[in-house]
Amino acid sequence: MSPRVKALRELFDRPGLVMLPCCFDALSARLIERAGFSATFMSGFGVAAARFGLPDTGLVSYGEMVEQGRDICAAVSIPVIGDADTGYGNPLNVKRTVRGYAAAGFAGVMAEDQVASKRCGHTEGKQVVDRAEALNRLRAALDARDETDGGEGGGPIIIARTDARATDGLDEAIWRAQAFADMGADIVFVEAPQSEDELARVRARVPGVLMANMVDGGATPVLSPRRLEALGYKAAAYSLTLLSAATGAMERALDQLQQGKPVADGADFARMREVAGFTAYAAAAAAYAEDDTDRILEKRGLRPAVESGTDTTPEVKSTGEKSVLEVGKWVVGAMVAVIGLFALYLASRADEPVMHWVGIIMFIAAVLFEFLLIKQHYDTKSKAGG
Repeated sequence: MSPRVKALRELFDRPGLVMLPCCFDALSARLIERAGFSATFMSGFGVAAARFGLPDTGLVSYGEMVEQGRDICAAVSIPVIGDADTGYGNPLNVKRTVRGYAAAGFAGVMAEDQVASKRCGHTEGKQVVDRAEALNRLRAALDARDETDGGEGGGPIIIARTDARATDGLDEAIWRAQAFADMGADIVFVEAPQSEDELARVRARVPGVLMANMVDGGATPVLSPRRLEALGYKAAAYSLTLLSAATGAMERALDQLQQGKPVADGADFARMREVAGFTAYAAAAAAYAEDDTDRILEKRGLRPAVESGTDTTPEVKSTGEKSVLEVGKWVVGAMVAVIGLFALYLASRADEPVMHWVGIIMFIAAVLFEFLLIKQHYDTKSKAGG
């Protein structure tokens, strides 16, 4: 079981209502986490609208939802639940969807019983599959959950959703919800009850953990978290709260721009830099600002030959290599000394003036070489000691 799945399960085991503000991209998810919420829900409506400018009518594919979800999960540390629509096909497609969402980092997956192409749960024109297909979809999702991350239910939590209230009435929606709970769904979600009384009837007849969807202007009345908890609900998703707020704020800002007015109520540039991650980036980059060359060379037993105002290229010859070079240097020096003495001997014995001076010049050259060799030796020792 992944840490995020574990955290989400523990969250639902605690007392109290779990509030799930819905995100639609990495930035909105980060804002939810920064506000202190313990989990978030990737809204299918939000992704369709924010990423593609499209309605939530089944136009966004499995691959596009997984890609968006992977970016969202990477941007936050809190658990993220993903809207998987109808599971994108038959039961085998549903299994692949649950596995793909889990691999992308989702801690939970919601799948529903609508006919493809599906649509937003609070709009007209919905249709649902028959009972048998709805239950087979859920069975596939539960199998994928139980086969993921080592089995034994270690995969993402499964939220089983029914949209039958709009098409076949509340009693059919309750029958399906009861069946979903009996099959082992982690959370059951009856979409779009039309009154507080209907919410209460669902709670009275459906066992297990229930979730409600709070959409301003939607089919279900928006109740306070305290009232939902009193009714017996465990989770509340706020599907469009952030997207609606962002849309309204952008429209107001654009209107102010058109009128030549300064835009009010927006986050200032310092705040935007912080939210976008510039502060965290600078702190992380500072950890790599130091030059570790000398430390690494010292750890490897190598001596950096650095001299102020001269070449700072490190000396990377090992101790053994330096010993060989030192011996070779003195052998050459000894040979030159012998040559110098021999030259001096020739000069003293030579009958011709030319040979006499050649011997003297060779002797002087040998003495000069020995002097430079000795000087270089002591200079090196002096630098090493300093």
